[in-house]
Amino acid sequence: IVESLKNKNAVRQKLANFYEGIYQGKQVIVCQPPIGLINTAAAVTWALEKYKPDHILNIGVANGYLHIHVGEVVVGLSTINISSMKTGEHAQGQKSSPDNWELISYRYGERDKLIDQRADEDFVEKFKTFEMMNESKNINYGVIGSGDIINKEYDRIEFLADNYNVLCEDMAGVAVYTVANAYGIPALDVRIVSKNESMKEREERDTGLKLQSLILKFIEFM
Repeated sequence: IVESLKNKNAVRQKLANFYEGIYQGKQVIVCQPPIGLINTAAAVTWALEKYKPDHILNIGVANGYLHIHVGEVVVGLSTINISSMKTGEHAQGQKSSPDNWELISYRYGERDKLIDQRADEDFVEKFKTFEMMNESKNINYGVIGSGDIINKEYDRIEFLADNYNVLCEDMAGVAVYTVANAYGIPALDVRIVSKNESMKEREERDTGLKLQSLILKFIEFM
């Protein structure tokens, strides 16, 4: 995407690298933060304050869960933090029971409970219209699990898929949606599966480039 921008200008910040430019007559800002929820949230907040964008597209690769295969795209209707958990109470000598760990969102002054962060509905519908017009295939819509974690255990992946309907996992989506929703900016998390640990499908590094090609078409459509 960066290489496709005209009148490109690189902006180096401590939080992330930014690239300003024009694509098909539209002003585009590309943000490349370090990996992780905190880094992403900080960089997106800085970008929103400086650039005040009309929309946010969060794109990248993801680990597919169960039936979501390498090369398939997942659009996050919602995201949940899969690394924010509360364990059960176990005495010394009792074994850990990860299947009993509860995903939870901690809230100051309120009852703690899991809260999902959702995509802008109009933005989702716009992408669906683009999908139909572009005759795109292998696009899934649902829950993306985000966290500072890489799950490689089949039982854990199955647990998150069965209990929370997670289709894939990334390390940024819930941070982007949380900040974007707080600012009232429409956001969409679009991921392409580069590997699937549960299906033993090996990583394909070129999948990210395929997604970027799709996103450039979507930007032009917008």
